[in-house]
Amino acid sequence: MENEQNQQNEINQPSKFKEFLAGKLGKLAVTIISALIIWGSMVAATATNSTVLAFVVAGICGYWGWRSLNRITPDIFLWMSFTGWIIYFFIKGALAVMIGVFVAPFAIGKKVANAVSDYATEK
Repeated sequence: MENEQNQQNEINQPSKFKEFLAGKLGKLAVTIISALIIWGSMVAATATNSTVLAFVVAGICGYWGWRSLNRITPDIFLWMSFTGWIIYFFIKGALAVMIGVFVAPFAIGKKVANAVSDYATEK
């Protein structure tokens, strides 16, 4: 009877690892690990001349950078010619990739840590 009760308590309590990831140090650790993965992938792509890996990393960084740029740009509609829009999106895309290199690790780390924290508090 006591053994069954101990097993039920173990099932209902989150593991120590999940509790660690839900805390501030865990969030910092996940952020650092995701930064090392992204920056390491960039170094590997340039060292091996791998265009596929470079495009994947640029796409991931571009996505998070684009989201960050959308937060700081005003929500107004600009009247421009077709050529103006092409130039605008080209410049914004290039900026998104450059900003995404720094923003992506922190955004990904925050998402993972929050998901683990939500999971740990549910159970």
